[in-house]
Parts: sequence; structure tokens; C-alpha cells
Amino acid sequence: MNNYEYYTKADLSKYQGKWVAIYNNNVIAFGNSFKEVAKKVDKQFPGIKPLFARVPEQVIHVL
Repeated sequence: MNNYEYYTKADLSKYQGKWVAIYNNNVIAFGNSFKEVAKKVDKQFPGIKPLFARVPEQVIHVL
């Protein structure tokens, strides 16, 4: 599973309304803004290229 598939299938409800950085199917950083998360990743994991995404406030189910 790639990082995008993980983002679409994982239960990220505890990160609702937050930005997340996903790498190797794990949330490696989260915060209130993209800039905040990008800084955390650059400091803690220099050189990697994670998927950055904002987790929606509410989950919308399409039937």
C-alpha cells in the first residue's frame, strides 16, 4: 500500500481538521498548518518526501 492509499483507507479521525505527514504508511507528524507539519518533518526526518494532506473535519460517506 502506498502513502496515498493509506491516507484514503486508514482511520485518521483523531487528526480531524489537522494536517498530517504520512511516510511508509505511518503518520509521522501532524499539526494545524502545512507549514508547521513541514517544519517538523524537515527537523525530525531530513531528506524524506512524505505525503502531506489535510484530514477533513467530518468524514463524508458516499453510497
